[in-house]
Amino acid sequence: MDLLKRFKKAPAAPIEEVTIVGSRYLKDMMAYTNFDSEVDDALAKHGYSLYVKEMMADDQVKACMQIKKLGVTVGGHAVLPAVGEGEAEYEQAQEIADFVDWCLKEMTGSVDSVLMNTAHALVPGFSVQEIIWKELDKEPYAGKIGIDCVKLRPSESFTFDIDFHGNINQLIQTVDGQKINVPLEKVLLFTYDPQQTGRPQGVSDLRAAYSHWWAKKGQMKWRQVAAEKFAAPTVVGKYPPGTSKSAQQELLNVLKTFATDTAIVVPVGVEVELLQAGGSVMLPYTEAIDSCNKGIARAIFGQVLATDEGKTGTGSYAQAKIHKGILGMFLDGLRESVAETVLYEQLVKRLVDYNYDTHLYPKIKLAPPDERDLTALAGVMDVLLKNGVVLKQEPFIRQEFGFPPIPQDLAEALMQLPPSPVGENDPVGSVRVEERPSEASETPVEADDNAKMSNAILYRGTTL
Repeated sequence: MDLLKRFKKAPAAPIEEVTIVGSRYLKDMMAYTNFDSEVDDALAKHGYSLYVKEMMADDQVKACMQIKKLGVTVGGHAVLPAVGEGEAEYEQAQEIADFVDWCLKEMTGSVDSVLMNTAHALVPGFSVQEIIWKELDKEPYAGKIGIDCVKLRPSESFTFDIDFHGNINQLIQTVDGQKINVPLEKVLLFTYDPQQTGRPQGVSDLRAAYSHWWAKKGQMKWRQVAAEKFAAPTVVGKYPPGTSKSAQQELLNVLKTFATDTAIVVPVGVEVELLQAGGSVMLPYTEAIDSCNKGIARAIFGQVLATDEGKTGTGSYAQAKIHKGILGMFLDGLRESVAETVLYEQLVKRLVDYNYDTHLYPKIKLAPPDERDLTALAGVMDVLLKNGVVLKQEPFIRQEFGFPPIPQDLAEALMQLPPSPVGENDPVGSVRVEERPSEASETPVEADDNAKMSNAILYRGTTL
């Protein structure tokens, strides 16, 4: 019975006495720093310079990180009203969206630079950007609060003041030994992958690549040693038996100068040969470095073919498509996180709250890179047009190919034209270019209107 009592569970504490700590790595909240060896031992040992300076100086690391950063920005952005057209409060929502879009375009710098600076969090684990607000003096928004600029600040200069539950109260920046308390509403803070560690500092993408980078450094050093050793062939001198020690030493001294002299003199009976290393002496080092580069790419991208040279042989195209899809999933998630947690929650909402008393916060959408095959799309569109599935006048066709919309005055003139007859052999939905009558019309036409009608007929006769 005594043995059984030892294994009896203790009664659960009442719920009001249970306190849930915000981070599973938390030991002393008052002494919480960025360098927690249980989360990132490399960062705790070497500091942020390991990631920001040393590893980013590596060609493979820099290429991978730059590709991933550009994946957030290259597709562009769009500011969308909080509600759709036709819904209640749409006009006000569109007005607020127009104001936000105007502020983003008028600020010093660009949204793309803000996105690139946000994506810098992939390197140290988090990024901090300071928002500089200002009173607008341009119409139509003079008197409102707008954005002057957004500036990236060095992540390594910040620590976090957080409460017992892991909520961030404020940032503490150390500059020249002085500590500055920075309120959160003053900055754009992006934490990368906080779910992995439960830390507000996030985790760097480079932590997973650290061992491959470290091994690559060693292999590159040994490859350099081998290159220096085997760059020039070893000179071998053969002397006949009975050669005196002094003659042997004299021959050795002559051979030592072989690399710098253009000619040497040796006595009869002495042979000189060049001992050349095989062509494969550098191959093991090269293969080891290639393997490390693949490990770096896999750690950052989740796949390797984004930066590989396509040496996989059979099935390379299919493998590349799969790997490209994996990278796409990584970037889609990153774009959504940046758009929601940084642009929407921390920038757009604050900007709207400073100027409006409303709940109609515009949404920010970050589009993926346009990787469509326009040649294939044109072929599909041709089939749809010939079979009457779509009409040439439909505006979405121009949008699909990235063409600007038809100017409004030409569109209105186009709507006034009578429908063109379809010939016997014309596909359904096609449009013919009509010939203008040569005789003068009874109703005089102004020169400007005449030009608009000519352009309108031209637009009617073209697919796009």
